[in-house]
Amino acid sequence: MLETGAESGLAVLCAGLATMGAPALVLDAAGAVAYVTPAAAQLLARDATAIRGQPWAPLWADLCPGGPVLGGVPRRMDVRCGAATVAVRAWQRPVAGSPLTLVHLEDLSAEDAREREVLRIFRDSQQQADDLFALYQITQFLSAAQELDQLCAIFLRELERMTGAETACLYLATPPAGLAPQVWHGLAADPPAQPDSETAAAWLQARSGDQQVLALPLLAEERLIGLALLAHQGVSGRDLRFLHTVAREMGTALRAMMGRQALLAQEQKLEAIVMGTTDAIIQVAPGGRVQDFNRAAELLTGYTTADALDQSCAEVLSCADGAGCGGACPFAQVLASREPIPYAELLVRAPHGPRHVAASVAALDLDPHDAPAAVAILRDMTEQKQIEQMKSDFLITVSHQLRTPLALLRGYSETLRHLDLTPREQSTCVTGIAEATERLARLVEQILDVTRIEDGRLELHREPVRLVDVVRRAITGLPYTAYRSRVWAEVAPDLPLLAADPQRLEQVVLNLLDNALKYSSPAGPVLVRARAGAGYVELQVRDEGIGVPAADQAGLFTKFQRAENARRLQVPGTGLGLFICRSIVEAHGGRISLESTPGAGTCVTCRLPIHLEGT
Repeated sequence: MLETGAESGLAVLCAGLATMGAPALVLDAAGAVAYVTPAAAQLLARDATAIRGQPWAPLWADLCPGGPVLGGVPRRMDVRCGAATVAVRAWQRPVAGSPLTLVHLEDLSAEDAREREVLRIFRDSQQQADDLFALYQITQFLSAAQELDQLCAIFLRELERMTGAETACLYLATPPAGLAPQVWHGLAADPPAQPDSETAAAWLQARSGDQQVLALPLLAEERLIGLALLAHQGVSGRDLRFLHTVAREMGTALRAMMGRQALLAQEQKLEAIVMGTTDAIIQVAPGGRVQDFNRAAELLTGYTTADALDQSCAEVLSCADGAGCGGACPFAQVLASREPIPYAELLVRAPHGPRHVAASVAALDLDPHDAPAAVAILRDMTEQKQIEQMKSDFLITVSHQLRTPLALLRGYSETLRHLDLTPREQSTCVTGIAEATERLARLVEQILDVTRIEDGRLELHREPVRLVDVVRRAITGLPYTAYRSRVWAEVAPDLPLLAADPQRLEQVVLNLLDNALKYSSPAGPVLVRARAGAGYVELQVRDEGIGVPAADQAGLFTKFQRAENARRLQVPGTGLGLFICRSIVEAHGGRISLESTPGAGTCVTCRLPIHLEGT
């Protein structure tokens, strides 16, 4: 029993504890529980009335079995509170000036919960940091890849490392076909292409036994780029979320790599086109400095790319005085106006002589931060110009050649119509008409032969032929008696037979004789010789005429080509005879050549294969 003073002190203490709402107990001088605060009764999950009056020592032993005896220093310990165990901080101290003892209990459940939450947050943050670092490492690996196969292999290896998978496959989307396997590991056979992700996952699941197949779609801007499949023993939900994040990064990296490879392929294709084209391509910067040069430009100008770069276009094209572009540089015009020039003619002084060049020039804006360049496509038109000139010369020549026989025909026909002629005079006119007609027919036949040769329609009807017969018919076929009397033939009748078309071969001999007689003096002789060789017969037609300048000899066997001295002397001719002869001889499998000395004459040699028995 408490004395009256002690009871008064206990009442005051209990009132204060109740007001504070702290979990506490008050022990009397005998060590029995004199008071229990409502908070303490709630914490201990016991009725306050049942606790009050109980000895504290056995009660504490029941609340904290095996626990230490409470002292004045607060200690953390686990207290059995009903069916649960609660962490508390507890201590007991005597109340000054009284026989009472105060037992204080502090519930640590909320504090522990906060610590657990803080620890959870810390661990989650650490895990996120680890994931970010791992993602950074993966990104570094992916950025180091130079090829698509390398990128896919690195990614699949990283996924295998993170999931512990021993079987994996990575597909690339190939719309509209489906999915094509790119890299794989742990499979006994190569995986086939699949129409969709579900079918691909089912195929791998059928070969993975009791392992789970994880399907990770590789996406970029919500578009399927590929699919990674991994057979594993199990992946946590958190790891799965991270793997999907990694898969998205891979989808973006794959799309970027595919774009780079497509761009690289286009660049390589364009570079191959530029370097392989037969047209010269030159890029010029402001100021006329060459920035780019292809192989055809090297052939045109004689400059290598290394030597041409940073040189002026006038120097590279050898038109520094403005003569090559008529005094107005098309590169400068385009750079100033930014308007393209679809066609301009340049005269380029190339190492192998002046070249007529057709240029198409346009502005080229590659970088908005840099000044524009001008790019030109140059086509060598020299041969076309020469052909056009030859055609023009041919038309003039043909017109001239037609004028003479037509004038003769008109004259003879008018004479026959309007004059009373003697029979002899009539015969002369008819003969003249016949010769003029023959001349026209030969000119028309030459033009038709050139057309047949160019169209590949030159037909040969081969048979065993005696060269002496061909030469005899050719001499007889000469249009004038005076011509025939100037020809000397030394052709043995016992030469080996030729495998030839007799009419075409006669045409060759007749053309050669006509040229030799035409370019000789009126009394100049023409010699025809033939000899046998090993597998061939050689025929030569030699004259003592004006000859052919050395500069003109190489081109005489091409169409429309005539020697300069023949044009100067206005000797009639079309420039087609030797071209037709060469085409016929080569069609027979033979060769034709020419040797000439100006003022001393010309010798044309034909080698023709002999006829072999059984062929």
